[in-house]
Amino acid sequence: MRLRDKLHGLHRAAMDLVLCLRFGPSLATLTAQDFVQQVLVEGLRVRGLVIGRDFRFGSGRQGDIALLRALGTQADFSVHCIADICHQGQRISSTAIRTALTRGQLQQACRLLGRPYSLCGRVVRGAGRGRQLGFATANLSFGGRRSPLRGVYITGTRLAGNYHPSVSYLGCRPVFGGTVPVLETHLLHHQEDLYGQRIEVEFLQQLRAETHFGDVAALQQQMQMDIDAARQYHHRTAHG
Repeated sequence: MRLRDKLHGLHRAAMDLVLCLRFGPSLATLTAQDFVQQVLVEGLRVRGLVIGRDFRFGSGRQGDIALLRALGTQADFSVHCIADICHQGQRISSTAIRTALTRGQLQQACRLLGRPYSLCGRVVRGAGRGRQLGFATANLSFGGRRSPLRGVYITGTRLAGNYHPSVSYLGCRPVFGGTVPVLETHLLHHQEDLYGQRIEVEFLQQLRAETHFGDVAALQQQMQMDIDAARQYHHRTAHG
């Protein structure tokens, strides 16, 4: 998630205030003791701190919970270590979620996240190939991000507060000689110009892995099959 998306998620979780520290040489070289003194005590005047059991801080990750509690006793602030949150015996972590996504286990990733995995961004102008092929797509600006997903997916797209059934491709477009991953989303019942608008694409089910097609006609045929499959999925979902 980009910073903007993280802040949006925290806002939805009713967080009152978020303070972001820019990670650079000055912050990276702070010792654990200096981090506590300069950032927590002098900067934030912290009275209570809540952390996870694997929290580390300071240059070289030298600070651990024991040191933090000792420093907290000296500076008169409390340290609370929360227990792991698990799902069916598995600890919920970013590593577990990335592993599920890499394996194509979207439902497992959804259970661990508490929501469908999604990508957000602004719609940018592409080469117009989707429209030329007969399937207009919204191209999402990645902004240098990476995603563990590759292939064609049944998706749902949130636009201006509304939810639209969609089908999406995430990959490098090998049939056109592409090398940089792109996200192209086709909204099944929405044909208006989306350039410049922010959208959120939720990944619901994988239809197929990224495939190299011998010609454009074969690609067009497969794209129509993907759209038909997405229509059937959304119809079943909408009608129970």
